[in-house]
Amino acid sequence: MRLLLIENDSTHGKVLKDVFSLWGHDVGLCLSAKELSDHLQRNDWNGVVTELAIPGLEKYQVISRVKEEMPWVPVIVLTENGSIKSAVRAIQ
Repeated sequence: MRLLLIENDSTHGKVLKDVFSLWGHDVGLCLSAKELSDHLQRNDWNGVVTELAIPGLEKYQVISRVKEEMPWVPVIVLTENGSIKSAVRAIQ
């Protein structure tokens, strides 16, 4: 499975990429809005694991960008700053 991993912390991103790779996934890592644009152009991802915000994009803009380009792709949101309110807003 090809996973796009979107993370705002390079250390966390590299660790998560290594874990998903060990599980047999082909993983692309984005750490900024510029990298996200480059990865979204490929448009061949099977799933996305993302933080709510990354450098260059504010909260929820990451999810919106992904869903605009690839509405069929499932998105899993991982965040250390979550609340019920932000979780509800993220899925709307």
